[in-house]
Amino acid sequence: MGVFKKLLSAVSVTLTATIAFTFPVQAVAANLSKFSSAEENDTENTIVGELVSERDEYTKYFRMSDGSTMAAQYEYPVHYKDNNDEWVEYNNSLSELNENATEYDPTPKS
Repeated sequence: MGVFKKLLSAVSVTLTATIAFTFPVQAVAANLSKFSSAEENDTENTIVGELVSERDEYTKYFRMSDGSTMAAQYEYPVHYKDNNDEWVEYNNSLSELNENATEYDPTPKS
């Protein structure tokens, strides 16, 4: 019975570690054009807008108020290519299905 307890303990530790390390990693932002810290800047650097043409499956690019570019890279895909071969954001919104619906319709409702 001692071997069973040791095996059970080893499996428990392994599963716990696996679960702990597989939670989604927060987006990692890297300043691509300047490597200065916020304390070195006199003004706060803010995001002006997304550079949609620079998107890829896992990355969003942003133009910053100082003219630099920042990339936010994700562990999981955040864009997919549509019929026009353009990167489009996944629609992660939730909506209630009506009682007659048999499947989810991903088209946005205006």
